[in-house]
Amino acid sequence: MRRLLVLAFLVPVFSGASTTIDLTLAGNAVGTNTFEIAADGTFTSITTAAIGPQKISSTLKGVLRQGKILEFTLEESAGPAKGKIVWKGGKANIWQGDKQVRTDLPIKPKSNAFFTTFHPQAVQTFFALPEGTTKTTMFDLNSLTDIPIELKREQSTVVLKSGAIPVRKLSFTVSGIEIRYAAGLDKPDIVGMHVPAQQFMGVARGFEGVFVDPMSLYPELSQPTHKTIAETRVRAAMRDGQRMMMDITRPAGDGKHPVILVRTPYGRASQVVMLGEFYAKRGYAVVVQDVRGTGGSDGQFDPFNTNVADGKDTLDWLVQQPWCDGNVGMIGGSYVASVQWAAAVNHHPALKAIIPQVSPPEPTRNVPWDHGAFMLAGGAWWARIVKDRKADMAMASRGISDLKPLLTLPLAKVDDAMFGENVPFYDLWLKRPFASDWKGAYTTEQVGKVKIPVLHVSGVWDGDAIGTKLHWEARRQNGHTNQWLIYGPWEHAFNVKTKLGDQDYGSGSVLELDSVYLRFFDTWLKGKDVKWREQPRVRFFETGSNRWLTGADWPLPSAKPLTLYLAGGDANGVKGSGALAAKAGQGRRDSYKYDPNKPAAKTAGFEVDSTKANLTRPSSVFTHELLVYRTAVFDAPTSLSGPFKADLFVSTSVKDATFHIVLFDEDTKGNWTVVGQPGQRRIGWKDGRFGPVQSNHIKRIEIEPWEFAREFKKGHRLVVTIQSDLFPNFARNPGTGEPDISATKLLKATQTVYKGAKYPSKITLYLNPGG
Repeated sequence: MRRLLVLAFLVPVFSGASTTIDLTLAGNAVGTNTFEIAADGTFTSITTAAIGPQKISSTLKGVLRQGKILEFTLEESAGPAKGKIVWKGGKANIWQGDKQVRTDLPIKPKSNAFFTTFHPQAVQTFFALPEGTTKTTMFDLNSLTDIPIELKREQSTVVLKSGAIPVRKLSFTVSGIEIRYAAGLDKPDIVGMHVPAQQFMGVARGFEGVFVDPMSLYPELSQPTHKTIAETRVRAAMRDGQRMMMDITRPAGDGKHPVILVRTPYGRASQVVMLGEFYAKRGYAVVVQDVRGTGGSDGQFDPFNTNVADGKDTLDWLVQQPWCDGNVGMIGGSYVASVQWAAAVNHHPALKAIIPQVSPPEPTRNVPWDHGAFMLAGGAWWARIVKDRKADMAMASRGISDLKPLLTLPLAKVDDAMFGENVPFYDLWLKRPFASDWKGAYTTEQVGKVKIPVLHVSGVWDGDAIGTKLHWEARRQNGHTNQWLIYGPWEHAFNVKTKLGDQDYGSGSVLELDSVYLRFFDTWLKGKDVKWREQPRVRFFETGSNRWLTGADWPLPSAKPLTLYLAGGDANGVKGSGALAAKAGQGRRDSYKYDPNKPAAKTAGFEVDSTKANLTRPSSVFTHELLVYRTAVFDAPTSLSGPFKADLFVSTSVKDATFHIVLFDEDTKGNWTVVGQPGQRRIGWKDGRFGPVQSNHIKRIEIEPWEFAREFKKGHRLVVTIQSDLFPNFARNPGTGEPDISATKLLKATQTVYKGAKYPSKITLYLNPGG
């Protein structure tokens, strides 16, 4: 789900002046900031805000002269937590609560550009930097660290109620999130700030219009004209008597309205903040429900396995409410997307449209099991967030720094080693490796039969992106054309960052989607003519060129299938590799060793912590055993995309094996850039089941790496690798044929891929126009 970066605003630094900034989130007022500065440069800034149930208070005092902060005292509290930092004379003293934890810590900022989350007043110091400064560091007052940034500046004219005025604008990114500021032309006085990806805005009174709410550009959409009322801790009984807790925000009065339903394990509060007032003011009732066993809802949390029944029962309850007009839509990301499909497969007449964002598929095709491979690091990351009744969302932005617990055997003890406690649903995951074990979950086949309009949203680097791929394909194969696709260069926290590690996708890679969602719901829940059909049916971001591909279907109707065979010998003189060729060639075999006792901690460019990801690396760093197949050098820019499928003939020297396929763009210097996420397949996996195989017996398997679109530059190549080690992303295959939950013995293996006319191993992908 979207992660909220809460920022407050301090503005014009007029000597002896007092200025107030109004803070809004999704168009709703959430707080204010007041700033006062004296003639000698001493200032006081006070921010108060309420983000859902979280009350935030922050005070910054200090000395600001000639665009430099010379000293400061920062005190903040959020709920029961509070802290204090005093920096003066190059030394910092730090308190946590009432306890001083650091004394006279030497701190010397590298730059005069100061920044703090709740007091962007400090960003006046950015405007004081010499003209032409683009790359610098900023000093973060909260962490007392220097952070490299790249500044973008421009001058423009904005139209306020008082008339048109010239302003200077400045933007940079923090944790990949773009933040924009506006200041007067001749002074560094900040008059506004905007975080587009998070609908967060702060504008000085009298400067309304310096940043424009994008929703105001679409008068044909439902407007925020309704007064609203809120009902909290409402309960709805399910068929087994267990009661689910909900918060409801709806238009005031006795009228009936369409409903937007959100079912979540992450706590109701954040969803109420982001969606409640926004939609209720526009004539929708918003219902946010804790799923079974989380928050205030009864029962035990059994992820993915209770949502079909609970989804139907919730819809039954909704249509009985006097404020519901019988039209229900759903929206949300991750698990909150999965529950939409669980509800939709019931074919309930009230459910009219859904917007599943970064949705996982059924639980044997991604998390917790991906075609027979147990998702280890991703599963542990998510379990860490939701293992308790109250989700710990602070963990969502943290990678897994200690990989040792993930080496624990048997796998049933990984949760004990990582969390110091047993997590019941983690054990249930390991006990359910087959599709038939998930009695209460939906299937991909059922998704294909869903008839209502669907807006799919996902990202190339989303850990659940295969769900969107499978769901789109399943409905497409059944002839359903009432679906739309938006696929960005995004992680699971989608449509927020313009960068991933060492890759910069440009400011155009983040879209304004709130108007798109409202247009979708206005069309399918209210029956309004808001020209939804003029929306592109497919928007897919192509890396390499950093452009959006649009079309009437995916794959694009103009794209041509491209089949390449795994061929023998060195590819174009590149030592140690095979070729990807137009013909199968002579019969040969390629083999590699796999020792699960010695896993590579990080393979194929995939990092447990994406903020540290390097998607481009020299090919020489891939020292573990794998097979490499290359195309010839492209003699012109070439656009390739999914759907991608590998049809392989393979064997293993032991009783079980897992094969992974990863795609790369190799540049003229031999560096490899990952272009999409890997596909995996256990050798015996078929239709949601797997088991031991006969040693050295040739089997035919299909592997589908996840969706991607990439422009390969002239002189580059497509590289395909086949390997059995993707630890810690996936658990090691023991090779013994024993159940993963209890296996403790790991066998060395020789894995073999066959090719040639008799065993024509091949890959199929798509060549896009211009490629």
